[in-house]
Amino acid sequence: MKKKNILMILFAILIVVIMILALANVIDEKIGMCISIGLVTLFNLSVSIFAFKKDIKIIGVLMILFMLIGLTLLGINIYTIINPEKEPEEAKFRILIKEDRSDRKILIDANNRKYYTFNLETVDVEFKDKTYSLKEAFEVERVSLEDILDQAIPNNNTDGYKIYYDGGQGYQNDKYSIVVCENSKNVVFAPYSYKYDPKICEFSDED
Repeated sequence: MKKKNILMILFAILIVVIMILALANVIDEKIGMCISIGLVTLFNLSVSIFAFKKDIKIIGVLMILFMLIGLTLLGINIYTIINPEKEPEEAKFRILIKEDRSDRKILIDANNRKYYTFNLETVDVEFKDKTYSLKEAFEVERVSLEDILDQAIPNNNTDGYKIYYDGGQGYQNDKYSIVVCENSKNVVFAPYSYKYDPKICEFSDED
């Protein structure tokens, strides 16, 4: 067997070994893939040079095409290593609700807003170290309306009010709806299944 053939076989084996190590997490997968793609690209370059020397133009052109694809993939992998995706920040708190069939009722008056519940028995705020009722959380200033809305997913296809759905952490009882009544500065917490009714933002002086 010619020396060149032996070197090419060893080269191919090296590529396969690096890819296996990367997939087995022995070395970082992205780095391993970059090394493998780089070696494959060099392999294609050497084969294309050999093919053109032997006047096998079709093989040479194919190897150049594969080499360009390899360089593109290599660039993409290097970019993902240099600019890794940011891990989503863990939620600082969760809103926990307990549903019932009650009408709208006032929960707390704080920061020039009145907070109500609709079809809810309780609204709690859970932190890592402690769980508060919404009223307690506002009183000790551990949470604000802005904090709650920042953590929610807005649906702004409305006039005069905004309704926000919190996607939560995948727990059944932390999905809820919150309606911010802009004209009256009132806020209503409701079940996740709540469908907006304009009457929810209608308040009398007695409310």
